[in-house]
Amino acid sequence: FACVAGVLQLFAGMSDGRVLSFLVDESSGMLSGQRSARVGCEPVRLLVLPGEQRIGPQAPGDATGHRGIEQRVLATSAHATVIHAARPDAATGQLAFSQVCYAPISSSAFFALGLGGVED
Repeated sequence: FACVAGVLQLFAGMSDGRVLSFLVDESSGMLSGQRSARVGCEPVRLLVLPGEQRIGPQAPGDATGHRGIEQRVLATSAHATVIHAARPDAATGQLAFSQVCYAPISSSAFFALGLGGVED
């Protein structure tokens, strides 16, 4: 799960190189708006990247309840791809898939407290 493009979304990395995304209704838990994008030909690993404050009229506390936090998702397969909002002012739920042009990336990890849990 990640808050991308202003709404909570569920992402699933498939073994055939596709990423599925669904919009999540936070009150009922229902999924809608299934989308599929191919990011490679190998199994996809997903990593939610830390969020940052969105800039604009939705930032103080939008209808989603996410207080303007915008996350991104790193999808690694045969290619690394960052999934993010199409534009800062895009309609709710619009995604963009941007390839990362660095061939050695095949997986990644985020350490919130630094290496081994030790703060910098």
